[in-house]
Amino acid sequence: MDIIISKNLREFRRKRGNTQEELASHLGISISAVSKWERGEGYPDITLLPAIAEFYGVSVDDLLGVGEGKKKEKIDAYTKKAMKFLSVGKTAEAIGIFRELYAEFPNNHDIIGLLAFSIYTDYTGNRENKERLNEVIALEKRILDESTVQSLRDLAISRLCYSYSALGDDEKAKEYAEMAGSINSSREVLAANVLPDDERTKANQSLIIQLIALLQNAVYHVNSADWLTRHKLVLGLSELFFEDGLDLNAANAHYYCARIYAGTDNADEKVRYHLEKLAECAKNSDKTEDGFGYTGAIFNDYSVVDRMVVKNGEETFKSLYSRLISPSESPMFDRFRGEDWFKKVEMGLREG
Repeated sequence: MDIIISKNLREFRRKRGNTQEELASHLGISISAVSKWERGEGYPDITLLPAIAEFYGVSVDDLLGVGEGKKKEKIDAYTKKAMKFLSVGKTAEAIGIFRELYAEFPNNHDIIGLLAFSIYTDYTGNRENKERLNEVIALEKRILDESTVQSLRDLAISRLCYSYSALGDDEKAKEYAEMAGSINSSREVLAANVLPDDERTKANQSLIIQLIALLQNAVYHVNSADWLTRHKLVLGLSELFFEDGLDLNAANAHYYCARIYAGTDNADEKVRYHLEKLAECAKNSDKTEDGFGYTGAIFNDYSVVDRMVVKNGEETFKSLYSRLISPSESPMFDRFRGEDWFKKVEMGLREG
């Protein structure tokens, strides 16, 4: 039997906001005895356990931590199953699993965060269903109110910010955005600067990829530049860092550059160039079996081993292919559809 009473005594006291003196007074014992229990230097007499459990409003089993190992095993197994569903786009199944866990463990902040994440992921696949965001908001507010784990709080702030923005509540979105830490104090930046030499290179490669994505996203939100200029800047960043400028953001930029040039006189060669580069992005996108690969002078075939990253890449290219082949989605390409090079682009994008 795994007894973790010292940890639980500290945790229950913290949650209730009591002092060691208050518990000692309730039990009629010395403060030093309670202090020793919390340090794991001894255990309470068995006759005191019911009184301690009553003081904190828990069961004796909860106090002793009986079954904690089995609880963790169940949570881990269910979470692994749910994340597999999410990785292949089965959000409803994942939400169902996390709801089941939440019903059984309503005060587990990891589960609360994962349920909010799965619901938000479902919303991103169907942005018409904005009512789901209110549940995300309620769950993430619980984490901010109750959890002291910084990583959970950071994720909660992020999803609250995006959820309120999607609901059109700009003031609330701004309020939560201002609660977040600065870029310089993020875990990615700190890790890239303080990790040992054998870990620092990979940490900095990861940081560079994230910073490029953030910069590209920022470029798209600068309204002072026209869209063609923004797409070209995004492509410039990809070409600067990645071999042949191949990455997901470049694929989107090539597609939209082609759309713009298709509506411009004497720009057919530019349309062809960007669509052929789009097909090339699709062909070279997935460098590893389980992850998304990056090549370039500073990456040395670095890859992100994350099925969710691969899924996002697959969905991006599926979406671009669907839009490209649809006359209603991309009528500006109708005059090119019978040409051999366009058919090759379609085939390359489909196979990629």
